[in-house]
Amino acid sequence: MPIIELRSTARDDARRRAFQLAYEAQDGGTPHAPAAIEAIAREAHRSGWDDIRRACLFSRAIVARVDGDDAEASADVAALIDSSVAADDQVMLAIGLGLRSTEAFSGSDPNSAMSRDADLARGVVLLERAEGHPIERMAAHKVCGVAFSTRSLFELGDEQYRAALAAGREEPPGTLDTVLAQIACNMVETQVCWAAMLRQLGDRCGVGERWRSWSARAEAMAGFEMSPGVRAELTALGLVLEAVAGHDTVAPARELLEAAGRPPNRRTAALLQLAIALGHAGAGDGGAAQSAQSAAALLDTSLQNHLYDLALLVDAEVEAGGGESAGLRYGRRQVEQRWVRRLSSLAAMQSLIQSERVAEQIERLNRHAHLDDLTGIGNRRALGEYLTEIKRDEVTSIGLVLLDVDDFKSVNDLHGHLAGDAVLVEIARTLHAGLRAGDLAARLGGDEFVVILAGAGLDDTRRRAADLVGALAESGFDELSTGLRVTLSAGVSAGPPACVPDLWAGADAALYRAKAGGGGRVQAVGAAPPEQRAGTAPVDAGCYAASGPAGSASAFLPSWQAAPGA
Repeated sequence: MPIIELRSTARDDARRRAFQLAYEAQDGGTPHAPAAIEAIAREAHRSGWDDIRRACLFSRAIVARVDGDDAEASADVAALIDSSVAADDQVMLAIGLGLRSTEAFSGSDPNSAMSRDADLARGVVLLERAEGHPIERMAAHKVCGVAFSTRSLFELGDEQYRAALAAGREEPPGTLDTVLAQIACNMVETQVCWAAMLRQLGDRCGVGERWRSWSARAEAMAGFEMSPGVRAELTALGLVLEAVAGHDTVAPARELLEAAGRPPNRRTAALLQLAIALGHAGAGDGGAAQSAQSAAALLDTSLQNHLYDLALLVDAEVEAGGGESAGLRYGRRQVEQRWVRRLSSLAAMQSLIQSERVAEQIERLNRHAHLDDLTGIGNRRALGEYLTEIKRDEVTSIGLVLLDVDDFKSVNDLHGHLAGDAVLVEIARTLHAGLRAGDLAARLGGDEFVVILAGAGLDDTRRRAADLVGALAESGFDELSTGLRVTLSAGVSAGPPACVPDLWAGADAALYRAKAGGGGRVQAVGAAPPEQRAGTAPVDAGCYAASGPAGSASAFLPSWQAAPGA
């Protein structure tokens, strides 16, 4: 949609708070989160901030998932996707698709495995070109990164986390530290799980690469403001990765584990126990088996399966006493087969993403052929196809609204052509926001627009046109240029789609009268029967629009509708 958006500080604050509530819920939970999210949603509803309402749907889904209500989480994700599709909000759609690509949010889809992968591929491709607020793009990349990480597609997950951090750098330092800290945890956990599999395979070089990869980014992460819980988990993850890389981490891990007054949570305690076990195993001294068993008892096998397997491997290595037991050989064989399957899944996902890119490019080219370059709404080609479709769909009546900016030349002369372009973009945004599913707004050229309302009669069309004209009159343009005021005039007609040329001529004549009357108003045609219209050829009895001056329609009427029924 528009390339220029007028944002309020209150709107940005509401968006940021909605997203931060989701991250705070994941960071140990916030009992007040549901009430706070609903308060933001109510404010968004009163203010007409549909984008903030979508942010609240995201936060509600996350909070519901943290609380274990998967049914509510799935319902919120479905509502987020529906709203994002209707608004053509590609970043929030990517968030919804990324969430739905994980089992927790996908509901009871019988084709879940294939459809979840397709959702994830589509979400990733949407993000490659989508524009949006940095915190929205951060969340979208993080969601997709988590989805890849749960599939053990570490390479793709790492790409998404790096993209999330890059988006965060667009905001002032310290503004989004809560979010950035969690992304840092996700990123290092991906490196740890990746290294854990490589350690089980005996790939020391690969482990070293994962350690260097994380170390190169660790310094930047250290400057984030974060909660003690997130800081402790990030430190514990770093110690596990350091231990997997062969460094002695027993002393620092034990110090954190036993620190008085700061007992770690179950997850952090498991990571520290694993770091201790790996440190003991690397040094060849005692204590590795006991710590590995403690780590395995604490680790969540569904969320931390790679680390759980690593703890079992350390215990098995100690039990084998440096030899090659049957159990140890069996375990390593299973790891090798899982690695082969992982590489196959990685290739399949990369192929799926590439196919989605090709499909998206074709769709984008087709869409751009039907969109106005400046405003992002339909152009004349889109209008022609739309009218053909509604005839095919047997729509019996349409409302036609022709709109024109009052004295647009003075806007350009007094405020500049950039301000004039911004005005046209805001008009397009207002028109698009006022449409129902099945309606169309298009720019005809210059400052001329048309709105088609499927199934609408004359009275309903006149009311809708008045709402659109009124909404634009209330829009503030001082942010573009001091003292800038803009009004629209509109001409309205209604009748069967087969009579578009006559409807167009009637609306054009009504628009002429609206502008002659001072502008900033809506003028509708009369409902006189066709046979009473002077100076016009007979038309179908169902065409009710009064004709304008001779030739008045020719300046507006698309060539493909040069005659009734064309």
